[in-house]
Amino acid sequence: MLPVYTNVNWLKNGTVITNSPTYKAITAGDYQLVVNQNGCRDTSAIVTVTINPKPVVSISTLAPTICSGNTTMLTTQTIETALTYQWILNQSPIVGATDADYVTTIGGIYRVIANKVGCTAMTNNQKVTVNATPAPTITPQSSTTVGINGNVKLTATYIANATYQWYWNNTPIVGATKRDYKAIAGGDYKVEMSKLGCTGISAVTTVTQTSVKEEAGVSSNPTATEEAMFESVAYPNPVTNLLTINCIVTGK
Repeated sequence: MLPVYTNVNWLKNGTVITNSPTYKAITAGDYQLVVNQNGCRDTSAIVTVTINPKPVVSISTLAPTICSGNTTMLTTQTIETALTYQWILNQSPIVGATDADYVTTIGGIYRVIANKVGCTAMTNNQKVTVNATPAPTITPQSSTTVGINGNVKLTATYIANATYQWYWNNTPIVGATKRDYKAIAGGDYKVEMSKLGCTGISAVTTVTQTSVKEEAGVSSNPTATEEAMFESVAYPNPVTNLLTINCIVTGK
């Protein structure tokens, strides 16, 4: 058992600060204990207490809102050196996330615990929001094989407050910005859907046109003095080897 002294003085930098048996040092300095007992006096060796300041660190990101499948980089800002880091997501440490920067695809509240010579500090919160990237599909409402003057209604996936842009053979169709589109020509159709700054594009739906009608052509008859009006029908469309063209005289 440690002895109990009746006359105790604590010194800080050579000055008496208290006569309590114990003392909790919270400021830097040189500390000593002086004990007087039965006319005898003894002074301890000096104990130097150093107070290291807590590190000052903040975090930020240039892209706090991203689309699903994309990434954003969180970075620390500090003028201090020799720091170690632990990234936190929603109050849970991220395993292995101990660099000054952190790249993520996950939404949530991020913070960093910074450590310097045993002194730690928690940074500000940084929120990351991940918006869903639309994944549209196209549903034909009838056969995708159409004839002369035929059409097929193409319907895109519904997402509230989304915007649409239809494409034909990789070219935007002017004014085709609704959920439905009536295709009257053969080719490859796809739809681009956007919401909250995130854009997705569908797979291609191919519409096949079985024939093409040419209206009101004019043909010179080398054996006559009058010009003949005609219509022509070409099929099949698209063609692989043989294209058939029927010409019908409609008037002179």
